Amino acid sequence: MSHHADHLVGRIGTSQEVIKGLDSRQMILDLPTPPEKQHAHLRQIRPLPPSLCALTVAQNTITYIVPETCRAIVTAYRDEELEVPQTPAAWQEVARGFEEWWNFPHVTGAKDGKHIRLCNPSQGGMHYFNYKKFYYMILLAIADASYKFLYVDVGAIGSESDVGVFVQTYLGEMLLKQEANLSQPEALLGQAKGSPLDYFLVGDDALPLWNYLKKPFPQRAFPRRNTLYNSRLSRVRRTVENTFRILAKKFQVFHTAICLKPDCVKTLVLATCILHNIIIRKSARRQEGDQELPTKHAIIPGSWRSDLCLIAALPTVIINTATRDAKEQRNILKEYFSSP
Repeated sequence: MSHHADHLVGRIGTSQEVIKGLDSRQMILDLPTPPEKQHAHLRQIRPLPPSLCALTVAQNTITYIVPETCRAIVTAYRDEELEVPQTPAAWQEVARGFEEWWNFPHVTGAKDGKHIRLCNPSQGGMHYFNYKKFYYMILLAIADASYKFLYVDVGAIGSESDVGVFVQTYLGEMLLKQEANLSQPEALLGQAKGSPLDYFLVGDDALPLWNYLKKPFPQRAFPRRNTLYNSRLSRVRRTVENTFRILAKKFQVFHTAICLKPDCVKTLVLATCILHNIIIRKSARRQEGDQELPTKHAIIPGSWRSDLCLIAALPTVIINTATRDAKEQRNILKEYFSSP
């Protein structure tokens, strides 16, 4: 982990530079912060009370350093680490990853939404209060086959629905307007005479069925072909679920309510997603997430599943409607997976 911290410190500057905006009453760090403490600031993104005890830095200083460090990370890395593919070739590269690792064609990302639990925000009223009787902020994300975040939107109030949030995001609007620059529809491999199939995201059965968003068949209609399709789609969806769990394993701040202002929570969540991507990109290991054996199609559970605390962390957000064309495209995939 230390080499990742070294890279970050070199990119965003020392903690002394990060806190240069403090007023004279708060300027208690006259000497440059030693490297071991710089690393500690980056590694201890956890609920603030334990952090304050662990870092041996004054409370008024650390409560400024953590948000400012997160802001510096977001400023330095957001366009680089959370950049949505902009060209058909870039989307196809994502799709190749899903086909290689999960044997599912035309997938440009796995989508899901999670609740980030908050302490009751000052003057927040009921805006962040949801049906589970907690205060939440929604983290909406799309992950690729290697457990990296392709797209992140955080900050929607907890009472809003997943799809309601998604269609208001930049990527959601681009997809609805057919301006996301996805690859052109193509027939599936081995089905040259078949109908062309759009490139699409995958999600759970709480989502609507659209041309660019595929979901499972409902459980009330379960012939064998539907079961095969649902099984394959469920395996692909593991990527975003695993991505969230790996994130929560690395950053324990997600294990409990975050006691910061909503704007600071947004910045902190974005920073952790960026750090997650940096670690995944610089690591050749995939053991943290589930893997599929290509020959037997068996699933090897990821290492995050050994942490029982993660099962309850980041609860899922829960809407629906489908177009006729989207249903026809789902049937094309069903026949594809059922064919010899």
